[in-house]
Amino acid sequence: MAADLPLHGVRILAFTQLGAGPFGMMMLADLGAEVVKEEHPATGGDEARTVPPFADPDAHDGLYYQAFNRGTRSITLDVGAPAGHALLRRLVPRFDAVFNNLRGDLTARLGLDHAALGGANPAERRVQASEGSEGACPRMGRLADRAARCSFSR
Repeated sequence: MAADLPLHGVRILAFTQLGAGPFGMMMLADLGAEVVKEEHPATGGDEARTVPPFADPDAHDGLYYQAFNRGTRSITLDVGAPAGHALLRRLVPRFDAVFNNLRGDLTARLGLDHAALGGANPAERRVQASEGSEGACPRMGRLADRAARCSFSR
């Protein structure tokens, strides 16, 4: 039963692509979190949708995408457009966490970093995390140091 799971009631807005980010969100969904994944309307969403094999070639969703996005829901949102970013700022207060695994400085450029979204949700338990992107997580010598810098809250 979902109410018995440890993350039941936690809502996560995810900006993820391909493997690592979707895998992490899948695990959180398995633990009861409600994960809503943003997919860009102009690009057709996550690149993993196009990775074969396809159970149904007409569906345009590869098995790779289906496996790593199990338990998540998707919305289309163009956060690069002013109207899309305004909608994002209205959505953020409805979530407990915002997560991304975008490359380089894309997180800041799209206004998905803590500096841009921190004031959008005054809730005490709001967390924002970034995984593996060069801009959000600068390369450091020790893995422990790098991991500690890759997530931040409030």
